[in-house]
Amino acid sequence: MSPPPDTRMSALVVVVPEAEPAVGRWRALLDPSAGRGMPAHITVLYPFAPATMVSDALVARATETVGRCEAFEFSLVSTGWFDDRVVYLAPEPVEPFLALTAAITSAFPEFPPTGAFADPVPHLTLGRGRDTGRLREAGQDVQSQLPVRSTVREVSLMIRGRDTGLWGTRARLLLRE
Repeated sequence: MSPPPDTRMSALVVVVPEAEPAVGRWRALLDPSAGRGMPAHITVLYPFAPATMVSDALVARATETVGRCEAFEFSLVSTGWFDDRVVYLAPEPVEPFLALTAAITSAFPEFPPTGAFADPVPHLTLGRGRDTGRLREAGQDVQSQLPVRSTVREVSLMIRGRDTGLWGTRARLLLRE
């Protein structure tokens, strides 16, 4: 019997280290990706390319694409919900995040947004799951620590390890200053 195909995917994300003091404890409890090494972030595109397709040439194309976008400031200003299963922090303005996603999907039509992510809503996931009470507690706690301000200067290309299941940074793609 042959092994199952490698279904690891990559992700393009904006890491938001300034949010860690407010969200780190809650993400560790309520966001499984935090335990797999994914830092607090706003997704630009997930899934992106299958990990086996992430070559130096693909990284160069992505670097060139992101480099045409201008660095920008934003603030995490409020909490929001996807149904009652995901609590997140909403950035303002959202337009630069949407422009990054549009630039990437235009340059990489072979990797379109899919499924629940086909119409992206820029957000930083605080927690997800079935314990709505705990998610509400997290949202209320973090809301009292907002706004969190940050500047986007790069997009991280992350890949989840085949053996470990942990996320790691493959490349940092710089925006134009």
